[in-house]
Amino acid sequence: MATGDEYVPSGINISIIERNASQDPERRRFHDFLGIPVYNATQVCTLILDLHAGTPSSIEQRTPEDLVKDALYIFRNRDEFGSDRASDMYFSVVNQGHYSRRKDQIYIIDHKSQPSLVEKYKDTPKNPFYVLDELYMACMRGYDLITQKVFLEWLLKSPSISTVPILLRDHYTTPEWVFLRDTDVTDLLAVLEQACKYDTLSPRLMKAVPELRVNCSDGNRRPLAELAIPTKEMLRLCPHLDFADLREPERWGFLSRFGILTRPNTVAMLRELELLADLPADSVDKDAVHECYRVLNRSSKQEHNLILQAFSSKPLVFKARPQPAWIRQDLCVWNAPPVLKHVTRLITRYGDCQTLFFYCLGIQSASIKHVADELCSFQEGRNEDIAQRCEELLLILERYLSQETEFTAHHFLRIRHARVFPVSEAGKEPQAVVLRALQDDDWYIPDKMTLEMDFRNKVNLLAFSVRSIEKLKFLWTKLNCQRLFLSHAVDVAIEPRGDKRRDLSREAELQTRVTYIACLNTSVTTGPPRVPPVRVWGIDSIVKVSRLRSIKVERHDTLVTFDEKADFTEVYFLMVIPEEHREQAIFTLADFFCRRYDVISEDNNLLNHLLRAPVEALASIMLSNNRFPPDDDIHRHKPADERTPDEMDLDDLEELGEQEGGHVQRQSNYLSPPTQYSLRDLVPSLASRSQKVTASAQNFRISKRFKQLSSPQERAKRERLQKLLLTMGNPLSTLPVISIQDDPPCSTALSRERHEAPPELTALSTAQQVRTREIGSLGELFVHTLFGRYIDDWSFENWTSKLRVENGYQPFTLPEGQFADFTYLDRSGDMRAFLQVAGVELNPEWSRSTTYHVEVKTTTIDDKEPFFVSQNQVNMVKGGPF
Repeated sequence: MATGDEYVPSGINISIIERNASQDPERRRFHDFLGIPVYNATQVCTLILDLHAGTPSSIEQRTPEDLVKDALYIFRNRDEFGSDRASDMYFSVVNQGHYSRRKDQIYIIDHKSQPSLVEKYKDTPKNPFYVLDELYMACMRGYDLITQKVFLEWLLKSPSISTVPILLRDHYTTPEWVFLRDTDVTDLLAVLEQACKYDTLSPRLMKAVPELRVNCSDGNRRPLAELAIPTKEMLRLCPHLDFADLREPERWGFLSRFGILTRPNTVAMLRELELLADLPADSVDKDAVHECYRVLNRSSKQEHNLILQAFSSKPLVFKARPQPAWIRQDLCVWNAPPVLKHVTRLITRYGDCQTLFFYCLGIQSASIKHVADELCSFQEGRNEDIAQRCEELLLILERYLSQETEFTAHHFLRIRHARVFPVSEAGKEPQAVVLRALQDDDWYIPDKMTLEMDFRNKVNLLAFSVRSIEKLKFLWTKLNCQRLFLSHAVDVAIEPRGDKRRDLSREAELQTRVTYIACLNTSVTTGPPRVPPVRVWGIDSIVKVSRLRSIKVERHDTLVTFDEKADFTEVYFLMVIPEEHREQAIFTLADFFCRRYDVISEDNNLLNHLLRAPVEALASIMLSNNRFPPDDDIHRHKPADERTPDEMDLDDLEELGEQEGGHVQRQSNYLSPPTQYSLRDLVPSLASRSQKVTASAQNFRISKRFKQLSSPQERAKRERLQKLLLTMGNPLSTLPVISIQDDPPCSTALSRERHEAPPELTALSTAQQVRTREIGSLGELFVHTLFGRYIDDWSFENWTSKLRVENGYQPFTLPEGQFADFTYLDRSGDMRAFLQVAGVELNPEWSRSTTYHVEVKTTTIDDKEPFFVSQNQVNMVKGGPF
């Protein structure tokens, strides 16, 4: 029973009552009585789908027009039927001009879709693209464009209809895949590109794409997994990879999702490294290798295991020097001292790749193992090379050792039994160096400089300097080498020889100083220590006797030695201690008393101060350093009649000096340094300049030119000046000496400024003050050396200026204002003879007992510059020869 003009598909066994008859109420009731249902669209759609549910043969009688009408009917009634997409039904399709019926896979030509491969290949023989019959769209032309678009979208929602080739179906590759693969793989990749944008990639596709065989740049065909995409960056950084022959290579970056190399990532660089390692080493570009390392250095931590596996399976570390080679990572170190020649340092080659080598591959810096291995592989060579090389290696080994670090048993035994220590053989000319082991007992280690000098060329000695051996002290201890030390093997004895004389002056002073030194560790609870008396003797010779086996060596350069008795200590001083050895004597005293009274290292400076400072200043020195001085009744208030036979008051010594006559004066600080700042501390070149001045004075020859310079007019000027000085009563602060040449070009003010007495040097002294004092010191040194050549009894005591301390002499402690720079009593007449030879006119009244006061004036400008004298010097001029 029809309800309107409805479509009845052909092939359906159904009778429809005429519409007009079905509208009659009486007939309608009759039809209902007969069970004839009302005809509607849902029933028709169901009948259509039932018709399409069979095999293709079941609808052979249906024409393409019938199939089109079926689809259009369901589309028009899709809302009532509840179908939002094309149902599972047969469609009329065409392939290469042949029409057929298909449910899947059906393609629609859409010019807007990319890539438009269906249209491209629809006429190609054996193509798998079954295109929807154009009759479908032709029947839709009666509808508006919106309806046509909706119809097309309704069709494409079906999984069986598409505008692009379908590559997988039921987890298998489709004929479309095979066709595109064999026809043009680029088109296949274009379809994959779209699939990667919109679809989730199936595992089957992830496996099939790498297996896809494509043409290579060398003409062969290989699986895509073995190839790389030839992008510009890949060609630059990985030129040795096999590349796929693809158009538009920059387009295929999506293939990285399938594990294909599209950019220089970690996998690509590892493969490039492996290919480089297969090349001859001398043809490898080190810069290309370095670039690979830089890329790997930027890899993520998740890729470190991959890198480690690659480097472990094959030598991938390249060194260009000295010979190009690929080496294993375990033969490399990240950093090592340059002295290690047998290890490959990577920090100097690939310093910007620390993350790769140090953190990822675990290549550490050199260790004791590397140093020990290189030391034990040491070979003989030239003598100087052997010693230097071995010393360098041992110094490095010393540096790697610490209190907590020990040799492994293997390395300890290797080093002790290895013949790698260069030994100078005794009695060989030229000196021969052979290699010895620590186990050998026919050689020694010269650990003391004096012993090395004594036994050089007498026994076999390690060919190292004593300084180097001292640097290796900790290493020798670790290697149990003490028995090889000369200091351990040599027996040393100190023997005073010759006549000895009691030196009461030194004894009294030294006893006082020792008492203060003993108090350095005194506290309120412990009280003052017991200080045994000291007896000081002067001795002609102190001999150090060294014995090693049958070899005996004597040295006569010892200055001080000690003999500790039960109740006192005897101290032997060399009778005459040269000025240049005074500091060595002080050092020997300091070392002995430091050990004798357990002075801690922090008090060493204070101990040396107590040995050098004036005796009267010792108490204040102790107090200023917050130390307890000795009790007053020990040193200050002891009655004179309670002195022991071994003691003598300093006043007695002074009287003894006065009885001997001359200019002998008591010096309480016989070993004390100058109290002012030393020029040698402030002027580093003073020592060399002093040597030059001394040499100049030694070579100076008195010239007759001095006589020629003294004209009658100049002599008359000097006579008038002398008379003027004798008659003047007013004191003069300064008085210029009349120049024997033309007037100076410099102003008097400038001269006064530049020729004043050299200033005392303080912490705030200016550079000019230092310069002025330096010139004054050198000038006086010149005169002192010059007089020493021509005057037999001339000594440093005639140098009555504080500047003499700058040249290593005892300081001048008397008031300097009462003396000229030099004061000399001419008993022998040597001074008078010298001045006469120099052309100086002397007063006939001056005899051999004349005292000469010599003032030295120096200048930093010109020898015509006038100088100025003090009032005290003017008074000396009045009083006598000056």
